[in-house]
Amino acid sequence: MEHAEKFLKGLPKYELYKELDGKDEISKYSSFCSYLRTQNNRYEGINELCYIFAKNLITLPEILKNEPDYKERCRYITFWIHDQIRKKYSIQVNSKDEGNNIIRKFYVVLNKIYGERKHNNCFYAYQSDSNMNIWKQWKDLYDFIKNYDAIKESLTSNPELCKIYPTYLSYIEGIYKNYKTECCSNNGTTCPFTTEFRDWCNNSEFLNSLTCNATEDITRDFRNEATLAGSIQELGIRGPISATDLQSEHYYGTHGEMLMNKSDYYIKLAVGFSLLSIFSTVFFLYKFTTFGTWMRSKVLKQKINVNLDEDSQNLIEHELNNVDKNIYNDGYNITYNAS
Repeated sequence: MEHAEKFLKGLPKYELYKELDGKDEISKYSSFCSYLRTQNNRYEGINELCYIFAKNLITLPEILKNEPDYKERCRYITFWIHDQIRKKYSIQVNSKDEGNNIIRKFYVVLNKIYGERKHNNCFYAYQSDSNMNIWKQWKDLYDFIKNYDAIKESLTSNPELCKIYPTYLSYIEGIYKNYKTECCSNNGTTCPFTTEFRDWCNNSEFLNSLTCNATEDITRDFRNEATLAGSIQELGIRGPISATDLQSEHYYGTHGEMLMNKSDYYIKLAVGFSLLSIFSTVFFLYKFTTFGTWMRSKVLKQKINVNLDEDSQNLIEHELNNVDKNIYNDGYNITYNAS
């Protein structure tokens, strides 16, 4: 899980794994790893890893002195060695048989130290049905629960973690379902510690008690945007949205006024772009195509006709004025006969 390290890095309980990486005076524990001397050519560095593993098992109370519970110390070293094998020999462990072959070699070392009573109370059952991916999942679940309180605090101070928290939690929930099946009944075949790993069978509170405000805001915005997209699509399909529709849409948004404002904004923006597109198309046709030439000739012809009509009208008015003047200015000879 790529996000797990982002939540866990630097947390005190998670940093305990680093205490198991120490290489000081590891050669004195080589006798417990004689079984692996011929394997170094096949698995590079496996002898050194075995020396570290043997030292950790024998001196575990001292190395992990900050963890008072011996059961927890055993879980740490068990998850540590499987994670080291997974990372160092990733190509080989992609094959289940090859991965189990390496695990069995370290299991032999564990039994040898346990049998000699070298201050080691740690023991885990070898499960042939397990593989490196399953061990990785058990470790991720354990680390999440073990560092639960610290993760909770980090969510309140780091908004970036809030954004990826739902993905991380969903991953843990999936592992927990497998855990319930494998470790909380007698039918499981991949539980790493058999009866010693049932602490959370009846307690899943850690899966739903962490909250993240930033995550809630992101979810809310996503829901509002989805509702808005549906509203705009309806505009194109069935015309204006009724008041009932708007009320229904506001039901899905926690900020109804903000959703309405967004809707108005996008509608106005769409109308503006439509008008701009129409204007640009007409302008292009008018300036650069034969359609524009035809339009200009029609407009010019109409303008000429209008001018001719205006000249004719002026001429007619002028002639009428002349006629009026002649009518009023011409003399009339009236013959008067005296009786």
